[in-house]
Amino acid sequence: MISACNLSSTRFDSAEAAPIPEKSQTLDLMSKNIVANISEITNSKVKVDQEMDNQPLNKKKHTNLWLLIKDDLQFDSNINQRSVKEKIAWFTRHQAYLDRVADRAEPYLFYIISKLKERNMPLDLALLPIVESAYKPFAYSPSHASGIWQFIPATGKRFGMKQNWWYDGRRDIILSTNGALDYLQNLNKRFNGNWFHALAAYNAGEGNVEKAIRKNKKDGKKTDFWSLPLSRETRSYVPNLLALTEILRNNAKYNINFKNIPNKKYFEQVNVDSQIDLATVAKLSGLSMSEVYT
Repeated sequence: MISACNLSSTRFDSAEAAPIPEKSQTLDLMSKNIVANISEITNSKVKVDQEMDNQPLNKKKHTNLWLLIKDDLQFDSNINQRSVKEKIAWFTRHQAYLDRVADRAEPYLFYIISKLKERNMPLDLALLPIVESAYKPFAYSPSHASGIWQFIPATGKRFGMKQNWWYDGRRDIILSTNGALDYLQNLNKRFNGNWFHALAAYNAGEGNVEKAIRKNKKDGKKTDFWSLPLSRETRSYVPNLLALTEILRNNAKYNINFKNIPNKKYFEQVNVDSQIDLATVAKLSGLSMSEVYT
């Protein structure tokens, strides 16, 4: 990952804009610094890969990250629920969709899993960006939610993601992942360890879920997720995730394959201390423009 900002009007890069340099000497110095930083990362790549080979994300040392997640799934998939059955049926008819998701998830999955493990959170949550955005880093919803974790502007700012013309922190994989996990942990605590309530609140807002719980208590009804009077979107949201956990847990049963994603670190963060055109980054680093944008 290159932490830099584009000098053009592109808005979706991963650092806040600085004033545009006016002197060629400044640009030359910037380029030299960037070359040095990128060279340092490139020269250490072999060492990094060797270190990651010696430090896999699990004791069994799965080579495929999907299998690592599969071994640590914690949520009950509730496959007897009609909504979960319907979502399972949809996914089993769309292998090509899951293939595209795996391709988009590859740059991010190792980082997300490593952060979940650091916090001792369920690895089921690594599947949540599939539900939110299909792992599209530039996903943007009608409600102005953005990034793979689909933060709306206010919630993004609440969890430390700056947003302006040049930079949207909701599309920064590091900031958005840490913010999403902070939010999910807060919600899990707020709902007394009930992950289904926490997930519903991530989608609908904690106030709406608390209101639904209070209503059911007042009416003498159950307050589990399946009994709450929530919006249609939220009632589909949790089943979507649970369907994914079920088909990953029993992929052979459903004749679904998850494309291999290697169990190794995918990116390094490079601080260039100033904004730079992404075409220049691509040229200096030897990466394609699509890789830089990722």
